Amino acid sequence: MFLYMRNLSYFLGGNPKHDRIGFRYWRAPDGPMGKYLLDQVKNESLSIFLGFWATLTNALFAYMGTELIGVRAQDVDLVVFHLSSSLRLLSERLEKIFLRLVLKTNLFSG
Repeated sequence: MFLYMRNLSYFLGGNPKHDRIGFRYWRAPDGPMGKYLLDQVKNESLSIFLGFWATLTNALFAYMGTELIGVRAQDVDLVVFHLSSSLRLLSERLEKIFLRLVLKTNLFSG
């Protein structure tokens, strides 16, 4: 729990440089969905739509990953056993990914 709180404060500006790492590129006009692939498509409206589409696609895949646990639980006989094993595996994998990201961030930020 300490690591979660430390990293949250670190990403929100509690680091030595007082830099908000997580939200550094969320400024107009080149925010998370602004002018994506503008030099390839040569149309500003289309590039903003492509940025929105890329963001929406990533969000859908992230949401779909959580929904698949419920779909799997619905299709099996021993729902409680399989749901608990799926959630346990998911939490273990998320912890591993989080720890890898923390280690990479700590290694490359210093």
